[in-house]
Amino acid sequence: MTILQPLTQMKREARRTMEANRFRAYVSREAEEAAYTVRDQVLGKPLPFSRWEWRSVAAPAHKQGGLGWRLRRYRLRQHMKRGGILIIIGPTRSGKTCLLQALTSLHIIKHFWSNMMRNVAVLPEMVPPSGLFAIDETHMHARKDIMRINEQTAKERRGFAMVFQSAESFRSFEISQYLANRKVLILQFLPKQKP
Repeated sequence: MTILQPLTQMKREARRTMEANRFRAYVSREAEEAAYTVRDQVLGKPLPFSRWEWRSVAAPAHKQGGLGWRLRRYRLRQHMKRGGILIIIGPTRSGKTCLLQALTSLHIIKHFWSNMMRNVAVLPEMVPPSGLFAIDETHMHARKDIMRINEQTAKERRGFAMVFQSAESFRSFEISQYLANRKVLILQFLPKQKP
């Protein structure tokens, strides 16, 4: 019995360390401190980042037709319909845009400019007045517009999806502190292992 207790404690500590490392990959210390400062000023807010979840799956590319993916798409739509934010992270050609297209009735705001152009505006008329929508290649759009969309959808209790290439691009976009009190699901596509 005494041997099992230290092993269980070691597993718990390893899990906490893994979760802390994953959290730190997406949220900088400065963003976390800013979110806690806001919470201290406004009572009644939930603990920052307490409603964030992570899911990692093998990058499906274009193979998203099976029963497992149909169930996953249903759950993702339900998450957004309840006002949650879906953040899809994955390398190029991993199936992020295919997933957005498969989430039926989802309006996709795309970045049509060259990859060299950043801070592309997301005009208010580009955001549909109702229903689910997604912002593809979010890091290429103007951060102030994404923050405006976040504020607007929070008031409406409406969810949407954002797409990033990596955890680093999400973190460098510096939007995590503004999402700290929202229900966020991060779906990370892991690269397939070569045999």
